[in-house]
Amino acid sequence: MNVNIKNDRINMRLDKDLKDSIKQVAYDNGYTLTHYLSRMIMNEVSSYKK
Repeated sequence: MNVNIKNDRINMRLDKDLKDSIKQVAYDNGYTLTHYLSRMIMNEVSSYKK
């Protein structure tokens, strides 16, 4: 259920063209949109800690 809430937030905050572009990049790399965004965030957090 939490995943749907997160996806709704993404839908509300991202312009459709941007969302479609990010989704396409995620799918091209073998990820779902949620997993891809999670990886992007984790990479930013880990690079910030260094």
